[in-house]
Amino acid sequence: MRQQGLTDQDITIVVTEAIIKKQCKALSLSENNITSAGVSILTDALNNNSNTLERLSLYGNAICDDGLRFLVENLLNTNKIIKRLNLNKTGITDIGAEYLTRMLKTNQTLTELCLNENEISDTGVRRLVNVIKNNNTTIELLRLSSNKRVTDESVNDLIQMIETNRSLRELDVSDCQLSDISKKKLEDAHKLREDFVLFV
Repeated sequence: MRQQGLTDQDITIVVTEAIIKKQCKALSLSENNITSAGVSILTDALNNNSNTLERLSLYGNAICDDGLRFLVENLLNTNKIIKRLNLNKTGITDIGAEYLTRMLKTNQTLTELCLNENEISDTGVRRLVNVIKNNNTTIELLRLSSNKRVTDESVNDLIQMIETNRSLRELDVSDCQLSDISKKKLEDAHKLREDFVLFV
């Protein structure tokens, strides 16, 4: 259902056909016109129906922090199925990053979290990294590329996460505002783990 011009009003039909009737394992709503109102409808439906949805992509929709709050509060805190969540280019800021940290403290099914091309800064990265480092054992892939407000201030926190979280297998911080020195520090840290993939 990618690039279909879907709006919030279409989400009820999507839920009925894709989630309730077909019991889809993957749902891509990428690059449509869905806002936080559509996300609210989607999460209510997922909470009120037994579902099999393991992969959800909202890439390129302006769900912003309010839509993410619905996902976190109404879906991910209790959902035991979703493993992959694509929130690239959805207008998320540090406020949304804080919502995600609350969810990551308790959610033990999510393995992939994509947050490329958002408005997350060093503050949001620090919060995410700390919870992944200290409270989460399931995240395997974290994508933060093209968050232009992520700078060298995040590097030490990112290194600590690489060194301490053993479930994390891939980190993407390419096209952020990292200096060559900081990139080298990250590359040195990642070399200590044979199974780790880093994009800087």
